[in-house]
Amino acid sequence: MTDVRVGRYLAVTLGGATADVAERVTAMCERLLCNGVIEEFRFSLRDEAGSEPAG
Repeated sequence: MTDVRVGRYLAVTLGGATADVAERVTAMCERLLCNGVIEEFRFSLRDEAGSEPAG
């Protein structure tokens, strides 16, 4: 065995995927959800159909 990963997965649904929402989600992850010393986070914005918005 060469690699083992343990993690958690959070699904958060917010209305209106905009640049402001992305900024707020980043701040929320950094301050509340992620221990930056041992964890990392990533997220994507998707429209209601589940695809990533253009642009």
